[in-house]
Amino acid sequence: GYRFINYETDINQWTPQVNTPAQRTQLTTANTVSRVQAKSEADRYSHNFDVNGLYEFEPADWWKNLLQAGLNGRQYHSESRSATGPLTTPQSPLNIYTGAAATPVTDVATGWGATALDNDFYWNTYVQNQAAFLDERWVLTLGLGYGQQHYNDAATRKGDVTPNAALLFNATKQLGFYASYATSYQPTDPTLQDFNGNT
Repeated sequence: GYRFINYETDINQWTPQVNTPAQRTQLTTANTVSRVQAKSEADRYSHNFDVNGLYEFEPADWWKNLLQAGLNGRQYHSESRSATGPLTTPQSPLNIYTGAAATPVTDVATGWGATALDNDFYWNTYVQNQAAFLDERWVLTLGLGYGQQHYNDAATRKGDVTPNAALLFNATKQLGFYASYATSYQPTDPTLQDFNGNT
């Protein structure tokens, strides 16, 4: 399986501001709010893939076996930049009741700042075997998984090998007993960590 996702934004907006005493006075006495400009561009895309395979065989009449192996991951890339200039200067007062603007809005951006790049790659691989014995009265599942995260501006994070095991005993057609153990590794957003790398 493969999926490509592309998300682009081109923002040029004027947002009403009522933060200072002067702006509050403007609102209460003249029923107007001034606006400030925000301008930015961003391009984000990701490649997502999942490859897996199954192989089923019967070594004996009393034994059935299902082997599964797979690899999945995501490569994420983004480029973004914000405009420079007197973008925080209030302009174009707007009447809050009529919507009429005292003056038209003006693009005060004078250029673009540095482009911020983000390029991350996450991958996970796994193998699992399920064996059914004695007409599927006993079903034993054993598996292993492993994953990593690669960042363009941070150290690679490597997960431990993550095992899973399960045993099912079908005492009757209506009653079964099941026990399992598993650990997992979930890639996390690196921005959710502090300076010391703690999540």
